[in-house]
Amino acid sequence: MMNNKIENHNHEVLHYELLFFASPRSVFCRRIEKRLHEILKETRVPIKLIKIDVTKAPELIDKYNIVVCPTLIFRDFEIFGNIKLEDLEELIKPYFP
Repeated sequence: MMNNKIENHNHEVLHYELLFFASPRSVFCRRIEKRLHEILKETRVPIKLIKIDVTKAPELIDKYNIVVCPTLIFRDFEIFGNIKLEDLEELIKPYFP
């Protein structure tokens, strides 16, 4: 699990993974998650959003060096901490089909 391309038998990319590290107590994490789902649904971007609850996955926190929530890990870069909801779509644009 980590932003791997998923290919079908014709080697066409079906989607990428986006890791979303979130705290269940964070209102901001819930807002980001909601907006991400909206963007992915509206744009049909081939990204699979994988939410990771930091309270239930300490081994992944260490593996990915998570120091703050929310953290978004795209295939080419990472976003740590607060991000404006309106900026999320801009971050996902490079993945538009």
